[in-house]
Amino acid sequence: MYRAITYLLIGIGLSATFACTRAVVHPSTAGPMADNLAGNAADTAGHAYADEATYDIPMVLNHSVENHIDYFGTRGRVMFQRWLDRSEQYIPIMKEILRENNLPEDLVYVAMIESGFSTSAVSWANAVGPWQFMTGTAKMYGLKINRWVDERRDPIKSTKAAARHLRRLHTKFGAWPLALASYNAGCGRVQRAVVKTSSEDFWDLRATPAIASETKNYVPKYMAAIIIAKNAELYGFSANQAKLFTYDEVAVKRSTDLLLVARCTGSTYADMKKLNPELKSRFTPPSVKNYLLRLPKGTKEAFLANSCALSSVRKIRRKPAPADADDPLTLYSRVEDKNFSSRTVQNISSLKDRLLASSKEFMKALK
Repeated sequence: MYRAITYLLIGIGLSATFACTRAVVHPSTAGPMADNLAGNAADTAGHAYADEATYDIPMVLNHSVENHIDYFGTRGRVMFQRWLDRSEQYIPIMKEILRENNLPEDLVYVAMIESGFSTSAVSWANAVGPWQFMTGTAKMYGLKINRWVDERRDPIKSTKAAARHLRRLHTKFGAWPLALASYNAGCGRVQRAVVKTSSEDFWDLRATPAIASETKNYVPKYMAAIIIAKNAELYGFSANQAKLFTYDEVAVKRSTDLLLVARCTGSTYADMKKLNPELKSRFTPPSVKNYLLRLPKGTKEAFLANSCALSSVRKIRRKPAPADADDPLTLYSRVEDKNFSSRTVQNISSLKDRLLASSKEFMKALK
């Protein structure tokens, strides 16, 4: 069923003699998909070409791509729908970054097959974030990873790094299928496979044992994801409109609790974590004096207006400790202005909860 839809979608009128060839759809910025692929002449390699397409990167339709389309439409349907739902909030801003780097916008779907656009995704190999960067590669492109932040989780910073990485891979291999394969397997592995097989065509490499099974399926999986994502309704998926990833920014001069910021902006702690996924705990890094913190769109003025409340809270923390050493305000005043490790900060999170729940003076200061 899904294969039939696929052929209808891409306008393929191939006869049975083309059953084992691969149809290559060239990128175009204009017009809908041509519906006369069967009428186009095949080149010497047996590829059939369309004059127009809706893809930025040449698409290949072969047995492997069809298998992935079938999978996403059946056993992987729930998962793929979740990817589509999550993608709506990130795709516009990620495409903008790719355009700024003169890269095809369709590369945004690499993040779909890597993580389903999840900022919290962690692979078995400890690759992290929507673009699934390994630690070494991330640091190569300037992403910070320390006890306080992991910028691989940030959808904007990681996309900028991914754009630079993909451009470098394409410059090296000269073709997007090989560049994408090296994004998955590593530049060195693909380069060795090219030398070993004397072939610079991904599909030729795929037919050899020179690359791993995961890499062999990576490019077909990517192409299948693009075909479905760009024609979601035709494949029976719903195109839900998610809230775009938009925000205000404010520079905070000291380590700041996201829970307090949420109260000052009238939002929730979950909202703050979603906007600032790079933060590993509730607190901004204490060593960064002007940390750019994201706020829900339209709440910057409210945050600035309530800065007096935060100042009042800090004054309360600096008061001499009362006789009752178990008082949460007393205990918190002893640790707030120290630069503790992330583990220590997490250990005192429960103490902060007690403070918020039991200190009337604290709550009054926030109003």
